[in-house]
Order: sequence, then C-alpha cells, then structure tokens
Amino acid sequence: MNIVLIGFMGSGKSTAGKILADLLEYDFIDTDRVIEERAGRSIPQIFEEQGEERFRQLESLVLESVCAGSRRVISTGGGAVLRQRNFQCLKQSGRVVYLHLSEDELLKRTARLSGRPLLAGADRKERVRELLAERSGLYEKAADLTIEADRLEPKQVAETIAERLGRN
Repeated sequence: MNIVLIGFMGSGKSTAGKILADLLEYDFIDTDRVIEERAGRSIPQIFEEQGEERFRQLESLVLESVCAGSRRVISTGGGAVLRQRNFQCLKQSGRVVYLHLSEDELLKRTARLSGRPLLAGADRKERVRELLAERSGLYEKAADLTIEADRLEPKQVAETIAERLGRN
C-alpha cells in the first residue's frame, strides 16, 4: 500500500511526505521531481516550451509508474487530481491524504514560492482563488483522509497522518 499526498501547491506535501516516509520506513517519491528527471528540464521550462497539456500528459505517465509500487509516500503535484485517469490511479494505489489549508494560509505560502507556472504573470490572489475553486472539490472527493494543516508543522502533519492511518 502507498500513501498519496494531495493538495494545493505550497501545502507541504513534499516536506511532510519526506518526514512521513522516514517515520514509516517507506520510500519517498515527489512526482514533480520525477517529471523533471524524465523530461530533462524543470517544470517551468516544460510549461513554457511545451505547455500545460504536455505537462499533464507527463504527470499522468509518472503517476501510473510510481503508483504501481508499494510502501511509498507519494507527493503529487497540485493538479494531479484534474484528470480522471490520475484520480483512479491515486485511489487504486493506496490511501489518499489531502493536506488542506485555508485560503489565507495558502496565500501566505504561495507568496514565498517561485517557479510556479500557474501563478506566473497573474494576480496571485485571484489565481489562487480560481485554482482553489476548480480543485477543492476534487481534493475532497479523492481523499480517504483530510488533514487540516494550517497550524501544523510538517513533522506534526506527518505524525498525524501516521497516527490516523494506524501506522505509528
């Protein structure tokens, strides 16, 4: 069984995921890093040179391959739930955990992020709201477990997931 972390960009999936993997003695996989390795370029470069659709195709291929393993903590990109194909893959892979943050907390966190193509050149606040409106319901639908992570440090998020999934 895998543990798949979903949520908005900046929600702490990668940071908490690494800690969780260590706690459980699972492998940790960040799908965004795997996409970059396979494509030989950064995600912003993929978006700029090939567009979002090509990125989503690569994301689907990577998800299919990493979800086929077991005993993995998988940190997904924020848009992984957008495609039905990915949605099914995540659900079949193991337990899906949604790291939920309030809009205010997401705005704070995304203000510190660089290299996020979906926020580039836009009114960040408005764009975050649009993306949340598009994705929140999908995150909720996909999740077996939701963690309210606003006031939690990454270690607390990881420990909460381990405890709630009965794997401490």
